[in-house]
Amino acid sequence: MNPTLLTLYSDPLDPNCHRVRLLAAEKEDLVDIVEVHQHDIPEELLKINPQGNCPTLCDKDVVLNEAQVIMEYLDERFPNPVLLPVDPIKRARIRMVLSTMRDFWFPQMKILDDLNSSEEQKERARKKLKKNLLELRPAFTHNEYCMGDEYTLIDVTLAPILWRLKKYEIPMDSFSVEYELYMKKIFTRKALLVVCHFLRRVCND
Repeated sequence: MNPTLLTLYSDPLDPNCHRVRLLAAEKEDLVDIVEVHQHDIPEELLKINPQGNCPTLCDKDVVLNEAQVIMEYLDERFPNPVLLPVDPIKRARIRMVLSTMRDFWFPQMKILDDLNSSEEQKERARKKLKKNLLELRPAFTHNEYCMGDEYTLIDVTLAPILWRLKKYEIPMDSFSVEYELYMKKIFTRKALLVVCHFLRRVCND
């Protein structure tokens, strides 16, 4: 482990961990990754985070264990490239969308990823997630990326979600052409290509 880098404890199957890893890759891998499996949580993680949940970021005496907080921390600590706009209004709008994703999108993904979820639970979660995605369509109209022409934390968060659509059995034919073009654009970014082997492990591509 490189002592000059930050340490990120990451579950290789968790979408919240994937978005943090994508952010780190956008900033050219400024963290050491320690893979954590739920059935085998390392003692070193439990010492700094007794809950043992991932993602957990350790930066000397700073320990953070919430994906959105970690992403904003990394973006402010290493502002190249900047992934959260300087303009306070744009920042606030992005944070609101990210909070909505955290509170309403990711719980549906957790149900869909859980092997113990019933088919009825999965179908409800699938419908809710699809509805959420369709409601976001206007954000791509006349924009290079989601909500604007700059690549931001929203795009980083969307990438692992959209990558899972096939796995979640959410058909792409119900989405707009703009959505499909957007997906092709973010899926070919260098950062995603760096971590896509983790995403493939999840989706069995």
